[in-house]
Amino acid sequence: MRGKFFRVTDCFALFQLPRSPVLGSDAIKAAHRRGMSTAHPDKPDSTADAALSLNEARRILSDPALRLRHLLELEGLEIPEPLPAHTDWQMAERVGRVLEDARVLTPATPSDSGLLKAVKRNTAAKLEVEIQRLEKVLMHSLNAELEAASVMPRHMPLCSLSAVVFFQKQLRLLDSARCQMREKSRVDGPL
Repeated sequence: MRGKFFRVTDCFALFQLPRSPVLGSDAIKAAHRRGMSTAHPDKPDSTADAALSLNEARRILSDPALRLRHLLELEGLEIPEPLPAHTDWQMAERVGRVLEDARVLTPATPSDSGLLKAVKRNTAAKLEVEIQRLEKVLMHSLNAELEAASVMPRHMPLCSLSAVVFFQKQLRLLDSARCQMREKSRVDGPL
């Protein structure tokens, strides 16, 4: 509602980050540092307002619940009060970390030492185990929501529907991380 009457600062644009409910904490910190390098009150030609805006943006984007609320505000959507309890913010953060780890994972190359190759293979194996663990939890939660909704399919509550969408999106993101890992191992040989 606030976005209709007041101008809402787009924290994502301020930090030049994509509008997404899942962001890595490292990306947020790096964007904050970049902005503060010119907006810090001790820097010439800077204002305290610019630094306060950056600090507020970091606070909002660092908290998954506030980030989602801000995203909904920016899209002009109604914000449910309270936010649906089904959404597991920690799960979304874990999926986000897995995506980031898969993105930055570097494949083993023939010029790597034996120890470095072993470390890279171990990292990829741990990442695959985490993906499998998250998929199992998400599938269990998704099936529970679908089973609960099957009791009254025509009257599926909005929060149950949004839970199903949330869990499906997290599963697609995990699949994307697995595909990134496989693509890297295909290009440069096994990790």
